Amino acid sequence: MTKGVTFDPMYGMPVMHPEHDLPKGVISFSEAMSGKQLDHDNYVGFYENDDQIERFWNHPWSYLPRLSKFAGFIATDYSTGTGIPDPVRRYNVYRNQLTGAWLQSLGFHVLCNVRCPAADYDYFLAGVPHNSLIAIGEIGCVKNPQDRNRFTGGVMRAVDELEPTGLVVVGEDSYGVFDYARSHGVPVHFHSGATERFREGDADV
Repeated sequence: MTKGVTFDPMYGMPVMHPEHDLPKGVISFSEAMSGKQLDHDNYVGFYENDDQIERFWNHPWSYLPRLSKFAGFIATDYSTGTGIPDPVRRYNVYRNQLTGAWLQSLGFHVLCNVRCPAADYDYFLAGVPHNSLIAIGEIGCVKNPQDRNRFTGGVMRAVDELEPTGLVVVGEDSYGVFDYARSHGVPVHFHSGATERFREGDADV
C-alpha cells in the first residue's frame, strides 16, 4: 500500500490530498461486499467494528474489483478511542491514513476520515488535508455526556486547524455537536443509515 504514497516528515503519517466532491450517499464496506443490488453512485465507508474491516487491510487488492465500481470512499475507521494504548492508537491512525492515501494514489475519490482529541496527540492530524471536505463518524460517539464533550472538542479542533470546506458526517445531527462548525461557516452534510454495524464508544472525532 505504501507505493505512490507520501509521508508526513514529522510523524511518518501517510499524506492524503484534498477532496471536494460530495458523495451522493454512503454505504458500509460490508454492505458493498454483500452482493446486493446497490447504487454505485454511493461512497463506501468503513464505520464498522475493527474485525469487520480487517479483511480489507489484510488483502486490499482482492476487494478492489467490486469496490472500484463505487463513486469513491471514506478512509477506514480503525479504533482510536481514549481506552486504547497510545501505540495502538498511533498504528490505527496510520492505517486509517494509509488506506485513504493508497486509494487516492490509484485515482479514486477518497475523503479523509478525521478523528482527533481536543488537544495534544498531534499525530492524529499529520497528513490530513487542509481546506478540504473531510468525513466524521458520529454514531455511538455522543450519547454519553463525557464522550460528547470529547467529540465536540475534536470537532472544534478539526475546524480550527484544518479549515475544512465541509464536513461529511455519517450519523445524525445530535446535541449540537456540529454547531461550532456551522458558526464558522463550514457546511455540514449528513448521511445516516450507512451501516447497522457502527462501533460505539470511539468518542474522539
